[in-house]
Amino acid sequence: MKIKLLYFFFFFTTILLSQNNQDKVIFLDSLGKETTAENYSYKRVIKDYYKEKSEYQWLEYYKSGGLKSEQKLSGKDGGYSIGEEIKYYENGNKKSSTFYEDKRQAGKYTEWFENGNLKQIGKFNPEKFNTNEYYLAETIWDENGVKMVENGNGLFDFHADKTHTKGEYKNGKKDGIWTMTSETYSYVDDYKEGDFINGYHIDKNGIKKEYQVLEKKPEPKKGLQHFYKFIGSNFKPTRDGVKNKVKGKIYLNFVVDKDGKISDIKIIRGLGYGLDEEAIRVLEEYPEWFPGEQRGVAVRCMYSLPIALDYSK
Repeated sequence: MKIKLLYFFFFFTTILLSQNNQDKVIFLDSLGKETTAENYSYKRVIKDYYKEKSEYQWLEYYKSGGLKSEQKLSGKDGGYSIGEEIKYYENGNKKSSTFYEDKRQAGKYTEWFENGNLKQIGKFNPEKFNTNEYYLAETIWDENGVKMVENGNGLFDFHADKTHTKGEYKNGKKDGIWTMTSETYSYVDDYKEGDFINGYHIDKNGIKKEYQVLEKKPEPKKGLQHFYKFIGSNFKPTRDGVKNKVKGKIYLNFVVDKDGKISDIKIIRGLGYGLDEEAIRVLEEYPEWFPGEQRGVAVRCMYSLPIALDYSK
């Protein structure tokens, strides 16, 4: 009997080890850039990465070992979210809960403060996607549990991290003048029934800058069509890629810096045969971009790019 029990225990342990070997662990720094096991801020575990599945569980952990986030994605290297995504503070309390349906946020959205008190409850309506009614705030509290917004209406007046944000919600949407002030920076935004009208910010030197949009995505100075044409025209097929009749897509991430330069190019999913290196080479040769902006200020932005190849014919 003892021999059988020992054998069973050994067999069970072997199964567990083999399951863990199917997972992929990625170490990331505070900016979400891949780094080493010695220098990471948090790590990502993709369950069953080396199996072919229709969805994959992504788990992220703080360096202290606590769970940072959990969600399901349609792909092992990225894709659209499926079901509920939960984020956590390092003390273990929930930070936010978001539901996804048909590749979009849908239904109830909840946020909490680090002390566990509710922060915000709202609702996403996927039928109103790309309108100012896609997300409507319902109830918002301050850190002490006092309601500032109820049934979508009220004055949001909040102090946090040496900043003070103030503005009115009407029917779940921002309305009128919204302000934010800090020790080094301030902005004033004007909304009408949830639509952003215009705004301006004042930097630490007292310089004022106006803006007509809250955010701008980075874009090539000669336009996206020129960018895609450049990639297509300058990508050189490798001998091994042609010989092995490779067909598929190379997925890359890269950063557009504040000065419009491209940096931190990373292959998310490659095809091998020297094609991944060629994708990096041709991308590095592309001229400068217009940087992304937030409230008129240039910011570093992550950009994703798929390159489709077909040497099967």
